[in-house]
Amino acid sequence: MDEGGYGRPRLVLPYRFLHSGGTQHLLECRGCLKERTLPPRFRLDVVRAHLEETERHGRCSTQPFAELKQPDADGGGQFRMTCRWHSSSRWTKDVTAADTAALVRAYGDAALAAPEGRPSLDAADTR
Repeated sequence: MDEGGYGRPRLVLPYRFLHSGGTQHLLECRGCLKERTLPPRFRLDVVRAHLEETERHGRCSTQPFAELKQPDADGGGQFRMTCRWHSSSRWTKDVTAADTAALVRAYGDAALAAPEGRPSLDAADTR
């Protein structure tokens, strides 16, 4: 995974995740709150948003589209990346379960630190 400043992973909050109750679940579920994690159905949304924010091909500054190609049983997955500007540029990105866990934990920490438990995009981008 790419790292932001001070060795922390860069993170962006996924739109769909925020509007589907993931943050609220984190704040209400004692187990998720204690472990700073989320139910599996939300975890790869966090990863996908992170990849769309941080991955690029070559010098292109256009944000790519990330599509989950193959989820792994252990919590990681393989994503198909496509440049929105150069449609012929496609690549895959494998994300380990450990990387997924680190990104979800960073998301949880940002959610808990945000006023009213709802992080803003600026608050969670740890670049």
